[in-house]
Amino acid sequence: GIIRGQWGPKTDVKMANSEFDGFSNTVAMRDAGSEIAERALALTIDGLNDYYIAARREARVIFANVSDQYPSEYRWTSTQTAGTSDWAWSQFFGLGGQHDWRKATDFPALLVRRVPIR
Repeated sequence: GIIRGQWGPKTDVKMANSEFDGFSNTVAMRDAGSEIAERALALTIDGLNDYYIAARREARVIFANVSDQYPSEYRWTSTQTAGTSDWAWSQFFGLGGQHDWRKATDFPALLVRRVPIR
């Protein structure tokens, strides 16, 4: 499923600054009123309901390994830009760069699941 929209509140979202922990960021976004985070955490596909918005470094790993599975577009990460209240990070699936954009920008969210390796 594709969830598209604005990142969320144009205020500093406490606990949404992790570069590694997208799940915690997404929960913090939802708790601050982010519609895309609420929709991501409520998403169920084929009985699986543990989706969240990838953190900035998770997005880099996704680009490095499966970029060919995504169209050439920006996708929101769940990582807010440090030191600002109105910007958050995105992953570009064209050339692979990461850029911060105003939270009011409309992008699809980069949805992921954690799957334990056994």
